[in-house]
Amino acid sequence: MKKKIIVIDDEYDIGEILQIVLEEENFHVVCFTNALEAIRYAPDLFIIDHYLKGVSGSDICRQIKQNKLTNRTPIILMSVSNKLEALTAACKADAFIQKPFELEEVIRKVKELLEQ
Repeated sequence: MKKKIIVIDDEYDIGEILQIVLEEENFHVVCFTNALEAIRYAPDLFIIDHYLKGVSGSDICRQIKQNKLTNRTPIILMSVSNKLEALTAACKADAFIQKPFELEEVIRKVKELLEQ
């Protein structure tokens, strides 16, 4: 069975690119621009942009990590912020990806987190 990944990014193009690339790697990917809608699901991995409309990705990450049903789900936090490493640690995300990113880096981090 394919591992399910939820991508939360308010930039539709970013989500679409990640979906295409990760589905080529045999993952099932669902993209959301609305973070509050996305956290109703329990995927195998979340990829969350830090800067979202109306809410921060770090806050969404904290909510996921505080929920008993999803607290063990790996999260990758993405951002253009130069403070991404500190943001990642503060919200207890499992990894971070600096934007702009290399697709190979995304694939590598996803596979690493899903193999644990």
